[in-house]
Amino acid sequence: MAKADVQSGKPEGSMLDLKNQVAFLSSLVDAAKQLGNIIEPDEMFQALALIVKKALNCDAPALFVLDADTFKLRLAYCESLNNQEVTLPVGRQHIPRALHDGEHLLTEGGDEQTKQFSELIQMAMQGRCAFDLWVPILYEKQLIALLAIDKNIDDADLNFVNLLAKLAAVNIHNSLMLQRNRREKREQSKIIHNLSLLYNIGRALNHIDDLKKLLRYILRQALAVSHAEKGSIMLYDSDSDLLQIRVIEGLADKDLLEKINNGEVETKAFKPGEGVAGSVFKTGKSLMINKTNMDQRFVGANNSFANSIACIPMVVYKDVIGVINVTNKLDDSDFEDDDLNLLKMVADQAAVAINKAQLWEMAVTDSLTGLYIRRYFMVRFADEIKRAKRYNKIFSVVMADIDYFKNVNDTYGHPAGDKVLRSVAKVLSDQIREVDIVARYGGEEFVLLLPETPKEGALVSAERLRESVSQVEFDGMSSVTISLGVSTFPDDAGEIDELIKRADTALYQAKRDGRNRCVPYSEGLEKD
Repeated sequence: MAKADVQSGKPEGSMLDLKNQVAFLSSLVDAAKQLGNIIEPDEMFQALALIVKKALNCDAPALFVLDADTFKLRLAYCESLNNQEVTLPVGRQHIPRALHDGEHLLTEGGDEQTKQFSELIQMAMQGRCAFDLWVPILYEKQLIALLAIDKNIDDADLNFVNLLAKLAAVNIHNSLMLQRNRREKREQSKIIHNLSLLYNIGRALNHIDDLKKLLRYILRQALAVSHAEKGSIMLYDSDSDLLQIRVIEGLADKDLLEKINNGEVETKAFKPGEGVAGSVFKTGKSLMINKTNMDQRFVGANNSFANSIACIPMVVYKDVIGVINVTNKLDDSDFEDDDLNLLKMVADQAAVAINKAQLWEMAVTDSLTGLYIRRYFMVRFADEIKRAKRYNKIFSVVMADIDYFKNVNDTYGHPAGDKVLRSVAKVLSDQIREVDIVARYGGEEFVLLLPETPKEGALVSAERLRESVSQVEFDGMSSVTISLGVSTFPDDAGEIDELIKRADTALYQAKRDGRNRCVPYSEGLEKD
């Protein structure tokens, strides 16, 4: 390329003809056109570096961008590094003042600040590239990028690079702004999406009273917001001083999953401070581990199939009531701080809802069997009879009583009797539909409400319950049976007390007939 006056941009020497001047300007015009047709930053950086490489016949010019958020240099393009992006520990304050002022710098023979700057770059890039010349790219007098050239060049080439940097400044600025705007738009959309999601979660939590349903809903939302494969919710049990799994989601074995959620399969419980969950419970601080096999805090890493985990405490009034665990991102990426922050917002809402559900459960459920208490059952009964009368619906009531229960207590003791009550209660609650209601009516007696169920259907359900109870095995004692009586609205009665009374009459008829059977109410039955 013809030599030129660095300041004026005009070819020097009277011997230079118009042809060289035209070639010089044509190269700049072609470069301006090429860069003007590009809007993507990465493509822009590559194009600029390749223009310099071709014009100067150098090996591997590089482009460094000054990040507007971190004020640190970032390697945007260097062909010899296979386009690998590198963020350098070089801040705005490390860049020589001359570059900020728009002056190019030669590495060789530079002042102390220039030498320190070059050494920092060399250390950051581990000596893989060496640069002889630094050309600043300024937009509105602000440094936005640096062009690094790996060879000594003459005045004409230097003039070309300086002019090219001025031409490229607007294009680089616009492409960076476009990239920034796109990123901000994505972030805004993400924030709006997350806020909407959290709002909907909050609304849903206010309408779920059943603790098990609530826990499953919370866990599914936690998995959704974190894009995780599987997870669990563990609640603290003060009686055992253990964190116990209450619900789990995401297992490939759906049968095992349901058995765990129904309490049929015992899972490992953790003491406060034990493992990841125990540590999070004890400290009240979230924890994220992206390589569980390399972290001693993760218990059972070899057989849990959990490669990464995020664990978040659920806190109510400064008391930790449990933890949410999510494992393995669906795209195999690592959990990030954004995931943890979003999960924490879910956990904060969940903790309040769970605490409310637990208090409600304590108020309306029997502490021994976990079934509803009689008083709450009667409230639900009243609601159902109003609904049935309004919409001309039918429903059935089933009274159930454990046969010879007094003999169990007398023979094996009250702890054995309590175990029988819990076992029968579990069969009843596991076998009914979600719309059905079961309660402990008193002593060894239970009552069930079966909405929109005629007497024939109620008898089928009662017979299934009777058969299931008879198959329960107890260590060191014989099996037990139950007797059941059924009444139906409106055929047998139209009011609560009468329906209960007639189901009870049918139950006593089952006792008189030899127990371990189901009897429907009919006119003529009398209770002793």
